[in-house]
Amino acid sequence: MKILACLLAATALFAAGCEANPEYPDAPVAGLVTVVNESSDDFQVLRFRVNGTIDWSKDYLGSGTTIPSGESVTYYMPVGTFDFLAENTIDRIYVEFKNITITRGQETTLTIID
Repeated sequence: MKILACLLAATALFAAGCEANPEYPDAPVAGLVTVVNESSDDFQVLRFRVNGTIDWSKDYLGSGTTIPSGESVTYYMPVGTFDFLAENTIDRIYVEFKNITITRGQETTLTIID
């Protein structure tokens, strides 16, 4: 239920927030990224980094939150090219998505599978 609420809130914000700012018409605006877990494992950590850099971001799921099997999470991402990392810290499973380009108003789905 919490994930569904986050998804609905993000969808509403996305619909309202992806128009260019008239004061800065060339400024990048966020795209929407959904990570879908179609694997049989739960994932406890979700990180990203700008493509070509070494340091990963903080855990965007937060302490005690997971992406359970069959569920998804949705986030805004700024315009750019990123790598994403989903981690199952219990079974030491790592799924990495590389060179994902986010453009203004774009909806991107990343799917974790077995």
